[in-house]
Amino acid sequence: MTHNTTIGRSILAMLVGALVGGNLSMGLLIAGFGAPEPGQTAQIWLIMQAYWLGGIVIFALIPFVLMHYSNLRQWYGMTFIGVLTMVMLSYYAFKGVEQGNSTVVLAAIGGIVGWVIWRVAYRRVEAEV
Repeated sequence: MTHNTTIGRSILAMLVGALVGGNLSMGLLIAGFGAPEPGQTAQIWLIMQAYWLGGIVIFALIPFVLMHYSNLRQWYGMTFIGVLTMVMLSYYAFKGVEQGNSTVVLAAIGGIVGWVIWRVAYRRVEAEV
């Protein structure tokens, strides 16, 4: 068995991944800082979605394409890329300061988003002999 995708499914996967990442990050913000004011909730949600979509396009698109063309199309590869990307970004965002808990939570969100992208993008196909 091998996995295959199309450009349309890949774009859909990136959009769904951004939606999942933005929603999880929104939940993380609410858990950490409390609910925003009612007038600000939609704005913060849209900003989260934009950040995640931009981040996926900037940081995940190239590894996704490289792994696809290298025939590394298993779920654990995409999950690992999500975790690794978020660890690197959190290290950069916190300027190397020891923020272990934040890094672990962001890495978990990145792993979930990587798995969601893989799950939406790929479908099993029978290998041709």
